Amino acid sequence: MKKTLSLVLVAGCLVGSVWAQEGASHEGAPVASAGASGATAPTGSRAAAQPAGSFDMSGNMPSPAGGLSTVATSLNYVLRAGDLLRIEVFNEPNLTKESRVAGDGMVVLPLIGAVKIGGFTVGDATQLLRELYGKDYLVNPELTLLIMQYGSRLVYVHGQTLRGSTPVQMPPEGKFTLTQAISAAGGITLRASSSVIIKREKPDGSFERIRANVKQIYTNPDYADVPLQENDVIFVDESFL
Repeated sequence: MKKTLSLVLVAGCLVGSVWAQEGASHEGAPVASAGASGATAPTGSRAAAQPAGSFDMSGNMPSPAGGLSTVATSLNYVLRAGDLLRIEVFNEPNLTKESRVAGDGMVVLPLIGAVKIGGFTVGDATQLLRELYGKDYLVNPELTLLIMQYGSRLVYVHGQTLRGSTPVQMPPEGKFTLTQAISAAGGITLRASSSVIIKREKPDGSFERIRANVKQIYTNPDYADVPLQENDVIFVDESFL
């Protein structure tokens, strides 16, 4: 009887030890840092985070300090009017600033003042700001540029769609096509013609009209979809047959 009791106690101690080790590995235990030195840091600490201005392997931006959410984007994203940016300079909290890109592409930042970055890619704008801060104010500044909110990019759909006349939000990056815009407007009605007209402003202020056959785009593999540009106006005509 004593021998059996001893075995039970030993087994209980071993199970308790395993549970304690597993609990330590999931509750605040040190984890390996991403750095090359092999040093460890608690989960969620700045030491385990990516360096300021860095991107992860997928090309996405890290979250800004303080746990604020951000819109993931790539280094090749072209900044435009309406984008809300957060600029952080490593070890310089007084220089952290959120600023919306103005219609002329300008942002106003501490120390360096107004800077035109609209039309720059995220990568190029980040490099430009590093150079400006490093020129007269800081030594080898580490700077992160985050997109907190994209500015609106719209096309406008009118005519025979299920939602009627409606603005349609384009994605911040990538191609957006005529059939995607029509789908976002609810699709075409039974009275709709196959003929669609796209009105597009040229750089000189004049307009061009692009005619497309939606039925052919949907059904004929030889007909390519029509890529849209910001502020395009799409009119789905009514069929009179």
